[in-house]
Amino acid sequence: MNPYLDELMSQPAKLPTVPEVVRGIMESFGDEQLSIETLSQQISLDPVIAAKLLRLANSAYYRSQRQILSVDECLLLLGMTTVRNVVLGCGLKETFAPLPGLDLRGLWRHSVHTACVARWLARAMGHDAELAFTVGLMQSIGQLLIHKALPERAAQISAVIELQAPGRAAIEQRALHFHFGEVSAALARSWNLPEGLAATLAEVPLPLRNQTPDRVAAIVHLASWCAWRSTATAGAASTLSNASDTGYPAGVAEAIGLGWCWWPASLDALAPAGLPPGRRGRLPEVGEVTAGLEELLH
Repeated sequence: MNPYLDELMSQPAKLPTVPEVVRGIMESFGDEQLSIETLSQQISLDPVIAAKLLRLANSAYYRSQRQILSVDECLLLLGMTTVRNVVLGCGLKETFAPLPGLDLRGLWRHSVHTACVARWLARAMGHDAELAFTVGLMQSIGQLLIHKALPERAAQISAVIELQAPGRAAIEQRALHFHFGEVSAALARSWNLPEGLAATLAEVPLPLRNQTPDRVAAIVHLASWCAWRSTATAGAASTLSNASDTGYPAGVAEAIGLGWCWWPASLDALAPAGLPPGRRGRLPEVGEVTAGLEELLH
């Protein structure tokens, strides 16, 4: 138990409330017997979310050979897990109003990019790719609650380190006695999401805290770093001489057996001296693994 986190979560007026349809989708995550018909009926109750799902199903990302015209067809094309993730993402995006001092659009873009990279990495490593996507999509929601409930403290931390930069969680831990991953997990539990999902969310920012790292949490941690690094300004990038200057989580990669073999081709200029070219470039550009997902960003 963490009394500081408990105090944060005991402020019901500040806790986000999600749309009823999204709450129903959240509750369905633990229902292995849920039918396509039931899920389709739930989604269809919210025409805005249903329309966004249809636009996404017809986007370049899924490259359907025909036009998708109904929620039922979306489910058949994308699968129940992917549709749940999309609806969850749409709902979370609409749950939080703009907050002073927080780039909400930038945070959401980072989450979507993290989710896509995490899914690619998890699939390549033989882990649960859709769980990785869900965790990547949700891993930053704790930041939103921190900024809403503790705006002055959040601003003080942001004056020291940017929102998605490596090391943010450690500074939050020292300043607040909890970090955004633990808040994300607490929110997931308050929404009755599966405990396994909540536990993984809690581990993402500092995945080496436990002797045996949660592999999906470690994958999402690496994906978040990659998403953050890909959005760094060209001016900032020019001042970085190698991977150590970027906060590259080498220990996390090594703990799950990745080493440098996943190194993004776009970051070769920052690769450590002597890194064999054959060990680089397995991960596509972030823009490539997220291409066509603009509907989730608007």
